[in-house]
Amino acid sequence: MNKLMSFLIPGLLVIVAFALVKTFLVPPDIAVREWFVYLTAGVTVFGVVIPCVIYYLTTPPGIDHK
Repeated sequence: MNKLMSFLIPGLLVIVAFALVKTFLVPPDIAVREWFVYLTAGVTVFGVVIPCVIYYLTTPPGIDHK
C-alpha cells in the first residue's frame, strides 16, 4: 500500500493546488463554464486515475512486496 501512496501523493498535490487556484484566483463566471468543468475533471483523472494505472502496470496483482 505504501508504494501506491507514493504514486498517488504527487497527483493529490496537483489536485489540491488546482483547487486552491480555482478557489482564489479564477473568477466564478469562468469556473462554471463547460470547458473549465471538463478541465477540473481532467485534472482529477490526471491526479488519481493515471497514477493508479501506472501502479497497476508496474505492480500486477499477486506480487507480494513485503
